[in-house]
Amino acid sequence: MSSLSFIFIGLMPILGVILCSYISGDFTFGGSFGNAFRKIRRNYFGVLINFIIAALIVNILQFGVDLFKASNAYFSIICVLASALTTYTYLALGRLMGTMYLDVKANNNGRIIIGNIHKSE
Repeated sequence: MSSLSFIFIGLMPILGVILCSYISGDFTFGGSFGNAFRKIRRNYFGVLINFIIAALIVNILQFGVDLFKASNAYFSIICVLASALTTYTYLALGRLMGTMYLDVKANNNGRIIIGNIHKSE
């Protein structure tokens, strides 16, 4: 199962754009697939690195909670920490997918630009 996590992380950029373009109402369900492949074509590896970093952070936090769980001390506190980590994981993943979709939607000549680059005149 651990080897499947790499495949899942590899598919997350494409699935994220598909879901976000459908949920935002920009495209129909079928049209969101074509939009995802057009938008992510040049940006795939940049977006993939964002998902890899997010997965690395979540795995490190999960490892820390698992270390405390193995000691069998303060079981109720560890259960609260584990559920808070699960909630944090889903919220962070959703925010990452939304931010990534907005960056890919702008698609400035195949580059992902984070932040405001417009100069005031």
